[in-house]
Amino acid sequence: MQKQHFLIVEGGKIFPTPLGKAAFTSSIPPEESRQIFADLVDARQTQSLILETDLHLLYLITPHFKGLIEPNWNAFLKQFKRLNKAELLVAGIYKITTEYLMWAREIRP
Repeated sequence: MQKQHFLIVEGGKIFPTPLGKAAFTSSIPPEESRQIFADLVDARQTQSLILETDLHLLYLITPHFKGLIEPNWNAFLKQFKRLNKAELLVAGIYKITTEYLMWAREIRP
């Protein structure tokens, strides 16, 4: 992937790029912003971005911060069983299945 910049210099003045504006407005650290941008580009080019539901965009823009608490896998499984057809397509892109959630629930109670 081409390196993305946050600022450009034109005529001795400094201006933010669209990525720079987005990162600043969202208060997301630069490296996290680059990763989210790369994920969005990848989704647009290779994964057939699914816009029938907000789930795909939500997944793609969720920050990749480290140190998150372990999720409640039972709650995930319960919600997964309620997904509609479009949401199941998004889950399939990321290899999320009932079996995976049950496995995660068992090894990480």
